[in-house]
Amino acid sequence: MKAGLLIHRNGSLIDSLLPEGSIMADEDLVAAMLAVIQDFMRTSFPLLIGKELKSIVQGDSVLIVERGTHATLAILASGGVGAAFRETMRSRLGVFEDANPATLPKWNGDPKELLGAQELLETFVKRREELNGPKAA
Repeated sequence: MKAGLLIHRNGSLIDSLLPEGSIMADEDLVAAMLAVIQDFMRTSFPLLIGKELKSIVQGDSVLIVERGTHATLAILASGGVGAAFRETMRSRLGVFEDANPATLPKWNGDPKELLGAQELLETFVKRREELNGPKAA
């Protein structure tokens, strides 16, 4: 997995994770763009009203999107993923939401107030040292 974003339902970025040394555009901008893409699809294609954006594919990369009640988990992966991967995303997102029942619905934007965001992302995004072994000293 190449990257992970955890986004509040209000469009604010809760947390993100990239393998060490990776670069991504401003994570807040990426989070906002996901909402814009979904709104564009619903506006352009009325038959999509009530439907949620599930993925965006470009080349051999796919951004997989799973929504919970108060948060959205987006994982950038190489190649396709199966139903089991999506189920794991939904399950782990549910655990995150269950760990923050009072704070998440009225979250004020301070990521320190939410428990388990980084751990959730680490479930899916491996750090560079985990992929390639530790750096030589």
